Amino acid sequence: MEHIEREIDEDEDFVEVSDELQDKLDIVVLKHQLICAAQIDLKKEYEGEEEYGMFIDVLNEALTQEPVFFMLDERFLRIAEDIVHNRRFDYNRVSNYNEVINEIIGKINTIRTTPEDIKQRQVQAYVAWNIQVRQLGGRITQEDFYKILGYDAELISGLINKDLSDLPQYYFFSSTNYLLSALPELFEEYPDVLEQTTTKLDESSKKRGFWNWAERDFAKVTKENLQKVKVKRKPQCGALLRELLSL
Repeated sequence: MEHIEREIDEDEDFVEVSDELQDKLDIVVLKHQLICAAQIDLKKEYEGEEEYGMFIDVLNEALTQEPVFFMLDERFLRIAEDIVHNRRFDYNRVSNYNEVINEIIGKINTIRTTPEDIKQRQVQAYVAWNIQVRQLGGRITQEDFYKILGYDAELISGLINKDLSDLPQYYFFSSTNYLLSALPELFEEYPDVLEQTTTKLDESSKKRGFWNWAERDFAKVTKENLQKVKVKRKPQCGALLRELLSL
């Protein structure tokens, strides 16, 4: 799975998002980056003062909102720590940076000192919840599970850039179901996101042929979840969507 790159035209309008939704989107992208870290030079990507500040801010929020993700694999914590320590003392005079870093270190220590039996139960519950919410079945390996989580950011990128053509159907359905549960406001408040998703689901649900039955069935289930969404308001265009880390 390749690292997401966001292509932006200077004259293009984007929807302004709330801080709460932005935090959720940023966390999804951060998880993608930690999962795909072998393909990305994250230290280099976050060596600038502003970029580093964005990283520690999102990491701190992720450790609060989704600590169990970091219990999945010690590698995720090590990668995050390496980025934090890489420029920690270069920017120690920047306002609030030390405070945020100290919070991060405290949260990481809390995760590491959590008894293994408790970690195991929390991880099992986290995986089970994801599988249920995403409407997945069958045996899923650890590698498959990480890939499933990583594709959530791929879907967000596709929705922002209005191009879902490269997203495999299985991951599109899985991530759509997840976003409908975890970020329902993305669909409720932005009709364009709802429209793009509906169009792609319609394409799959209308496919003919026995060999397409699994795709049709998954699409129909996902569409049923989507139909529960009620659009609250039209988006306000003209404001740039704040950067989703490296999206």
